[in-house]
Amino acid sequence: MDKIFYVSNIRFPTEKAHGYQIAKMCEAFSETGAEVELVVPQRSNNIKSDGKEYYGLKKPINVTYLPIFDAQAYPWIPETLAFGLTSLSFLFACALLKIEKNSVIYTRSPELVKLFALKGYKTFFECHQLPKRLVSLYAWEIKKAAGIVTISRGLKTDLVEIFKTPENKILTAPDGVDFGLFDVELDRAEARRRLNLPIDQQMAVYAGQLHDWKGVDVLANAAKLTPQVKFYFVGGTPESIGKFRAKFTNPEFENIANLSRVDLATWLKAADVLVLPNTAKVAISERYTSPLKLFEYMASQTPIVASNLPSLREILTDEEAEFCLPDDPIDLARAIRKTLSDAESARAKAARAYLKVKKYTWLNRSKNILDFIG
Repeated sequence: MDKIFYVSNIRFPTEKAHGYQIAKMCEAFSETGAEVELVVPQRSNNIKSDGKEYYGLKKPINVTYLPIFDAQAYPWIPETLAFGLTSLSFLFACALLKIEKNSVIYTRSPELVKLFALKGYKTFFECHQLPKRLVSLYAWEIKKAAGIVTISRGLKTDLVEIFKTPENKILTAPDGVDFGLFDVELDRAEARRRLNLPIDQQMAVYAGQLHDWKGVDVLANAAKLTPQVKFYFVGGTPESIGKFRAKFTNPEFENIANLSRVDLATWLKAADVLVLPNTAKVAISERYTSPLKLFEYMASQTPIVASNLPSLREILTDEEAEFCLPDDPIDLARAIRKTLSDAESARAKAARAYLKVKKYTWLNRSKNILDFIG
């Protein structure tokens, strides 16, 4: 293997979690000793920092920006059409890309698996979700992958059962955490002083985007049932925050827009309880996800309340978190109150979660994947 080309159809850098995950994996591959090049489309971007600065990387990662037709720069083009045109132009640019034949292609895009496999490259696919429709097309696109990396066992099971993928062709590698950012020497009082938050107020924090499948509506309704606790939703763009708050009359919570990972680590330390309220209504949440926030929560040594779902149970047990019924604000409120009322038990669970998460580093994940690639 001469080199890994991580090819991804994303705006880079981006405030979305997939950009951070990709950047951390490129960094970890490099730290493991592999030569890595990230290949992305040249798209308009409001973020002016480079990947190193924006994601807090130890050193810059090598990035190649392919010139494309950036339809999103033309606001009069309908959003769906704009995305399609941009994706097609990136696919065409990748088809023209000159890469040494001994190189490995690594991608999260099934259409790129097919493209590079047909060009004769050893191509690996990192799978984060499965389609509800066009199953036969998806199966055709990923069939020629040299190997598939899934972020959860639920994804592996469905790839084997639905897509008839050989089991020995799949590696399950959950996401990870950067201990340098989230295992910080900071107690709760100092974290709150830095954020100008009340020292004595009980405080619950959710970190992440405000998508429905993440259960944020359920948590917002649980906040109404727990007036003694201050709830903070940390993440989301100003636009998504506005839409989210408009759903509720007199919201019983506060929103903090997207933060750097360094600032997020302080918020996790400031909380009395961290919440993962994922829904059971869609497969990506119930069985497929490997939330970055889960590992960051665990590394912060702060007590966790989580929905009782297979995707989260792959990592957590009752020994490390308090579970609640998914999609049930009453039971979520109960689990939060229980965690806050039994501080000794909550601290013990948080300590066990911290010990467990030490093996889920980006470096360990990259080593497992490189061993799989061979």
